[in-house]
Amino acid sequence: MRSDRDRRPGPAATKTQNRAGNRGTALFDALLQAAERAKDEPGRKILVVLSDGMDQNSVSSLSQLESALAPSETDPTGIQIHTIAIGEDADQSVLKKISGAAHGRFWLTDDERDVVNVYRDIAAYF
Repeated sequence: MRSDRDRRPGPAATKTQNRAGNRGTALFDALLQAAERAKDEPGRKILVVLSDGMDQNSVSSLSQLESALAPSETDPTGIQIHTIAIGEDADQSVLKKISGAAHGRFWLTDDERDVVNVYRDIAAYF
């Protein structure tokens, strides 16, 4: 049985508007929020990010995200994040840094039909 807490939606790096009125993806903030929420959950913590790696609206920086994802003495395994690049202009460097900081793997596919296979490969980590 799942609790209400299990059913609440997770953070999403969607188009948002910040206080300054700027619009754009807040990828780093969304991942920080997801990591914070997952931190106290029992068991393995694995996130999958399907993104172009662009962030136009986060308050947090990539370096802050990388620091937050680093394992701590109290949780040496941390959160595992797998990143999947989407789009020809995806910022692969950012996605590689995120997955590298979070013990995950960076995935790149030229064909969106292969995304299903990528998710299957990630599921093998469970």
